[in-house]
Amino acid sequence: MKRPVCLLSFLALAQLCAVNVWADVHVSLKLEHVEYLQYEKVTAFVTIYNDDDYKVVLDSSKTNRADELRFTIRYAMKKPAVRINRLPLVDYLELKPGEKKTLMIDLTRWYSLSKVGSYDVFVELEHGGRVWSSKRMLIDVVDGIETTSVTRSIPGDPNRIRKYSLRYWNRNQKEYLFLRAEEPQSEIVYGVFLLGGLIRVFKPVIDVDRKGNITVLHQSGRNMFTKTTFKSESYAVNFIDQIYLNEQGVPYRRRK
Repeated sequence: MKRPVCLLSFLALAQLCAVNVWADVHVSLKLEHVEYLQYEKVTAFVTIYNDDDYKVVLDSSKTNRADELRFTIRYAMKKPAVRINRLPLVDYLELKPGEKKTLMIDLTRWYSLSKVGSYDVFVELEHGGRVWSSKRMLIDVVDGIETTSVTRSIPGDPNRIRKYSLRYWNRNQKEYLFLRAEEPQSEIVYGVFLLGGLIRVFKPVIDVDRKGNITVLHQSGRNMFTKTTFKSESYAVNFIDQIYLNEQGVPYRRRK
């Protein structure tokens, strides 16, 4: 009489093992930093591995888009971040069985992350009525420490005033310098640009001429300075060039 009980126990165990080794889809999330300056671009790297026996296809052209990739982002772990772009994160994605792909997504293109504070982030993949989630990650949005700033009217439009401020912040025990361009009256920010590592022996300087040419000079090494140039246009601030100089102002040549 004991044999049927043992047989049933063996079958139950076999079924449990079969479920545990069942093929699956794995979703992981990686962010470049744990802290970002306010209005800085936040890039997410989403890796999807199809360990299933069937293809995974996301196609935004279909009328019924139940299958999708989406983020859940909450401010202070409570309030959802505002979605500012309703376009799908992925237009088309196909993963064959055993295939892995990594997607690079600018979160600030789809979500408002401009409020200073903490955010928790995770990504979900919905396909075929099932949902796979990544682990949650925490990031902090900070204002940065302003060192100096310049205000100038925009070329061709003297009634519009734009502010250019230099700010620094510490990442991985190293300080970095940023340029932030904004119009205080309209509260429009035209970009936060990473200028590179900073050594605060020589105070960074910024110059903006009447034509909208922006020049920033800061110390980035023991005997090295970084000169970065931008162009301020009517509705944009564009990066132009970046060079390295020695103490005499001669272009710096790195040792091979």
